[in-house]
Amino acid sequence: MTEIIVTGHGDLSVGLVNGFEMIFGKDEKVKAIPFNEGEGLDQLQSKYETVLNTFSGQADVLFLVDLFSGTPYNAAARIALQNENVEIITGVNLPMILEAASFKETLTLDELVLKLKSCGSEGIKIFSEQLCGMEKEVVNSDNDEYSL
Repeated sequence: MTEIIVTGHGDLSVGLVNGFEMIFGKDEKVKAIPFNEGEGLDQLQSKYETVLNTFSGQADVLFLVDLFSGTPYNAAARIALQNENVEIITGVNLPMILEAASFKETLTLDELVLKLKSCGSEGIKIFSEQLCGMEKEVVNSDNDEYSL
């Protein structure tokens, strides 16, 4: 089992977890920890440790962070360097959180990380590209030709 901490600058993590809960429901193993203006690395690491102490202690922990090398990442990295059962993924988005919560009990931490790496980029869609793909399908279906 993997327990999840969503974090980032400002209230980003709170908003993402609120959105996750609207879709998925409340999950005690998915926590938002915001990095507020005026806080430093040590304060944020302390917030992480407080939440980690509420987790089971035997589970793996996955930090889903907004930016590589920002303070939320650096505070998580301090923890990850001291614990082999902790991993960090940057570029957090809502599809990534939904996927993480869906598979956190069935995949190992390493498997989950690989799955989320592709999920993060697959969650990005460009309207015009999607529209072109739909138009192609409609045109082909009118001619009884189907192509992918």
